[in-house]
Amino acid sequence: MTTLILDEKEYVDKILSEGALHPSRIYLFLGLYARYLYHEKELRKTKIIKALDAFMEENYPRYNPVDWGLNLEKYAGKASRYPLCQCRGIWLTKEELDTISGIHDKVLERLAFTLLCLAKFNNFRNPLNNNWVNSSNGEIYSIPFFVHTPIVFYRTDLFEDAGIKEFPKTWEEYADAAKKLTYGEVYGTIIEAKQAVEPVTHLVDWIYQAGGSIIDAEGNISIHSPENKQVFEYLLKMMYEDESVMPGSIGYDNADVHNLFMQGKVAMVKNWPYMYSMAKDPEQSTVSDSFAVAVQPAGKEQASSAWTWGFGISSSFKNKEAAWEFIKWATSSEKLAELGISSCNPVPRTSSLNAVQEDISLSDFDKESIQTMCDALNYASNATENPNFPTVQNELSYTLSNIMSRQVEIEEGLEQAEETIKEAIE
Repeated sequence: MTTLILDEKEYVDKILSEGALHPSRIYLFLGLYARYLYHEKELRKTKIIKALDAFMEENYPRYNPVDWGLNLEKYAGKASRYPLCQCRGIWLTKEELDTISGIHDKVLERLAFTLLCLAKFNNFRNPLNNNWVNSSNGEIYSIPFFVHTPIVFYRTDLFEDAGIKEFPKTWEEYADAAKKLTYGEVYGTIIEAKQAVEPVTHLVDWIYQAGGSIIDAEGNISIHSPENKQVFEYLLKMMYEDESVMPGSIGYDNADVHNLFMQGKVAMVKNWPYMYSMAKDPEQSTVSDSFAVAVQPAGKEQASSAWTWGFGISSSFKNKEAAWEFIKWATSSEKLAELGISSCNPVPRTSSLNAVQEDISLSDFDKESIQTMCDALNYASNATENPNFPTVQNELSYTLSNIMSRQVEIEEGLEQAEETIKEAIE
């Protein structure tokens, strides 16, 4: 998860007094230090650049003024925009915590707690913040109604033909199964690598499973890491050495995945739960009676990324009470169960899942599949807690495409992505 610096002035003072700064936090510090010099020391652009240059010369062994000149000028130019944040903490009320506890779902409770803390922090930083998560009286006004994570769809008939008795539990087993399942015109799997944001959502799963991260627990950009390198080594091996990945995958996204799977051309694919209803429809799918779903296999960790839709109320909305009543109705156990039953999708409340399992209109296969979709969320973590995630996701789309098409080496691609993202968001 991302760690916010609540008191930015205190942080800068500490770094200046101790003279110790991890290289991964250079970009973060320079931005803060430039604002510190502008607002606290009343320096202007030319003197700010000189101060930044002096700090780098003294504390960063690899510093080259020529390479860093434009960056220092950029930080100095933006220094006047925002004063330093000096927040001493985030306070929650008992009523707010009781409201969160009333959700009765651990995943959603953690999400609601995080959103509430972020909203209060944003309110502190900007009095004009629109309170989209909570109102001025502290009541929570953002509740998820749909939470899901990618699962694996696989061909049960091909598994039987290949003598594979159960779905792979690990990366190694998955790669072995993909090789066994590659025969004739059928390939073992697909690795989405199109230069687009959708395939990045699946890359995040691989990263989490390897024990890696995009933004680490201290708020550092952490893309260039041994764990993330391992992800690409694994994917490239399947694609180019094992040759178990369908040719053309570097240009595929989820739409290509569901089409090729339903045409019977691939044995295992990672995709969202929406694909389930399509895959079991005989009018759309040639494999409607010969597939099942499973939780993604584990790497170093059993993990994946969670993606959420929710209802929120703007502070400028005139009829908040009516909107809140709608949200309570729309996210009630009954309505969420109806959504799960009608669309065969995971449901974010235990009581709703129980209602789904008792519904007589669903087949046992439907109920087992929905249960698997919900079970997968037990291993899922939010991927979008940082407000700059769209920038990160866009840059990673280039990284994924370039590395998987072998236009760049893994190390070069990861290092370039980390530097570019740091420059864009810090």
